[in-house]
Amino acid sequence: MNLLYRIRYNEGEIDFTEYITNEVIAIHYLDQFETWLKQEGKGSLTIDEYLRSVRLFEKWYTETNDADFIPKDITTLDVQDWKQHMQINEKLKPATINKRISSLKVYWSFLIDTGLAPVDITKKVKTKRSSQVNEAPRWLERKEVAKILHAVESVKNEWKRKRDKAMIMFMLRAGLRISEVKDLDLMAVDERYWRVTVTAGKGGKWRMVPMNPDLMTAYKEWMEQRGQLETDRLFVTRKGTPITRQGIHDQLKKYFLVLDDKEVSAHCLRHTFCKSLIDQGVDIQNVAALAGHESIETTRRYTTPSEKELRKAVELISEERM
Repeated sequence: MNLLYRIRYNEGEIDFTEYITNEVIAIHYLDQFETWLKQEGKGSLTIDEYLRSVRLFEKWYTETNDADFIPKDITTLDVQDWKQHMQINEKLKPATINKRISSLKVYWSFLIDTGLAPVDITKKVKTKRSSQVNEAPRWLERKEVAKILHAVESVKNEWKRKRDKAMIMFMLRAGLRISEVKDLDLMAVDERYWRVTVTAGKGGKWRMVPMNPDLMTAYKEWMEQRGQLETDRLFVTRKGTPITRQGIHDQLKKYFLVLDDKEVSAHCLRHTFCKSLIDQGVDIQNVAALAGHESIETTRRYTTPSEKELRKAVELISEERM
């Protein structure tokens, strides 16, 4: 803990008076906030997102105002200014701004609930409306999926090739999140009915997803390569240790380079799963259940046309194409 000391000389004796800095107070609040979120049943990734947003606001506030961050001294105007800064200076997408503002709202709910702040200064701060194009997540087209899978099949190392393809298929054909793939164990897959049970879903929820032939084949090939190991985790490193979330990101991102698109990440595979179901006419309620969405509004994003789709639409009426 960072402490400041005032030294006073009194007849040859040194008197230490201890002062805790405002920075330490803020950190102490974040520790309490994290505990409060866990008690509210929030998942680890959600908690990380909330804490990261609050830290970003703290950093911006101290740098902009040249003052220590003390929650009870923050006003609604400060939050509005930060919102404007993110929009104009950082040029962030509305969805990103909304997430950060929403995180602050949760933080102030905690402060009010624990008596650490007198009023909720975020109550009047509205989230920025997003256009439909901005709300549409990045999914992959069939040709893009084919290129990625071809890149995987080109890997000479059999262990990595089969493992990476299986990880991709769990996201692409079953809609699992990266963290859910990381947490899969051998008991998660029911080989009798060919279904995977996700027990580490967002918000601590679980769901069951049937496995289609593509996923079944990739899973079988990986299990033959994996063999018997001491760990029950389904996906492991070459040393036999459980693969981490970052490890999955690092391992798969090299395959996305074939698309020459910086916005493509492992999470696009899950988006592609949802979009593919919608395109095939699957009822939106069923898509929400398979993806583990808490709100049907989250699933509705996949009915929104992407910018690429809108661009293709307007090109159809171009005279240069006629």
